[in-house]
Amino acid sequence: MKQVQVHRYGGPEVMQILDAETPGIGDWELLVQVKYASANPKDIFLRKGKMKSYLSISFPVKLGQDFSGVVAAVGKKAGPFRPGDRVFGMVNQSNNGTLSEYIAVTPNEIWYAPENLNFAEAAAVPLAAQTALQALQTIAKIKPGQRVCINGASGGVGTFAVQVARISGAHVTAISSEKNHALCRELGADEVVDYKTTPPEKMQGSFDVFFDVFGNQSRPKVRHLLRKDSWYISTVPNFRNIRDTVLALMKMSKSRLVVVESDSEDLKILKKWIEAGDLKPVLEAEFPMHRIAEVHQRIETKRTVGKIVVQIG
Repeated sequence: MKQVQVHRYGGPEVMQILDAETPGIGDWELLVQVKYASANPKDIFLRKGKMKSYLSISFPVKLGQDFSGVVAAVGKKAGPFRPGDRVFGMVNQSNNGTLSEYIAVTPNEIWYAPENLNFAEAAAVPLAAQTALQALQTIAKIKPGQRVCINGASGGVGTFAVQVARISGAHVTAISSEKNHALCRELGADEVVDYKTTPPEKMQGSFDVFFDVFGNQSRPKVRHLLRKDSWYISTVPNFRNIRDTVLALMKMSKSRLVVVESDSEDLKILKKWIEAGDLKPVLEAEFPMHRIAEVHQRIETKRTVGKIVVQIG
């Protein structure tokens, strides 16, 4: 089978599409034929070696975090799934990249794909939407009427975060470039802010949650926007955010780094919302697997709108 691998840290040119063995599966695993994989900033960090301090990964590094596909084989104890089922999900194990024609997964990492999405659309959901769901509902536990500010609202996680906050009944303020304000309003933002004319440090108001999806802020920078019991949540694994997460777990801080893990129960929630028409993925582009270097170059601009997905095979 074909698989994207990295054998040394560096730029997009270090990625190679190589032949690899199709993984075997145990009793508690499933083999999935991947149709589409999603492109995520985490892959950029892995390719550059920026995750080596946090994860124990050896070469070759196998890229790709989430996917859509078809179940090819099922272990004896791997739940209700059957060969031929359309599924979507995200891998929790290190170095089990989804930019691969086949992957081995566990039942808790996947669920049946939404009936009203094609494979490309379904692949855009798992990592980004679960990040938004786990940040806003699991960590912040937002309630109807609360005020949520989302910095980076037009990106992959941001477009889902706006929708999850709106579904949860929150008042949503979206920070993005002006050209993406119409999209943010369409997704459910009540207010929009152009970061070029009004950066967060110059904003007025107060919020129950400041969700820094873009990752260029910190709690001290936006402290004037937060109430005493407000949450500052980030997606970027730097020293400050990891330290604050430890303090938050000790009940000494209200700042957290959201470290997403795939959960079939969360995927069920997302599937329900999608099939009801309450949640939708925003796709900027689709690329074939052999153009993966272009995908990374595009992600590194930090100007993508919604998600980029990669057709496998």
